[in-house]
Amino acid sequence: MKNLIKIATVVSLLVIACLMISACGGDNAVQGKGELNITTTDSVTTNPVGGVTFQVSQTSGGVYFDSGTTGADGKAIWTGPVGSIGSHYFFTFTKAGYTAPQTYIQSPDLNATGANVQLNVAMVPGA
Repeated sequence: MKNLIKIATVVSLLVIACLMISACGGDNAVQGKGELNITTTDSVTTNPVGGVTFQVSQTSGGVYFDSGTTGADGKAIWTGPVGSIGSHYFFTFTKAGYTAPQTYIQSPDLNATGANVQLNVAMVPGA
């Protein structure tokens, strides 16, 4: 009978531990939201470029899950989920009068504490 009680206690503790681990989500869990401060400028004049559209995906060439546009001052703030260490977001920037879309990979240095990250984008004038 004592062995049965010991086994039941150990099994109960293992179940509780598993539930606690799954509630934490492990390494791949989204840990909160962070801000990415985006500034777009002309690569020649260094003047701000407003009206730049950006799209966000989690894989290169992947499906976009979010988008935005910079203001007249060339600035935008993107607030998004903070992924696990090593995960990335792909930002594609486009505007008429500038060359092919420019893609930047921003590793979410945005951390669980909500630290802000700056992304400076130099738009290249072209056809």
